[in-house]
Amino acid sequence: MISSRGKALSPEIKRLIVSAKHYFDNNKLTPKEPSAKRTADAFGVGIATVKRIMADYNRNPNLLDRPKKMRGRPVHALAHRIKKLSAPTLERLITRENT
Repeated sequence: MISSRGKALSPEIKRLIVSAKHYFDNNKLTPKEPSAKRTADAFGVGIATVKRIMADYNRNPNLLDRPKKMRGRPVHALAHRIKKLSAPTLERLITRENT
């Protein structure tokens, strides 16, 4: 299984999926099964993922080279500042806020 639920696929994996889909399109195998399903089963991704990648590829093949999207909540500016503070400074700030 190549993918992990909720994780963006790398451009290399997307190119492999496109190649496999083209292979299954050109080589009709028995029993008859849609090439998108065969590709999805081979890579452990959903059929919708294969179709989305193929739609991106058909629209513009260079779209596959886009870097992965950052997903999830953005990191807050305060979190970066807290990581830079030393422990005594952080304790002083917390006690000052709570008093």
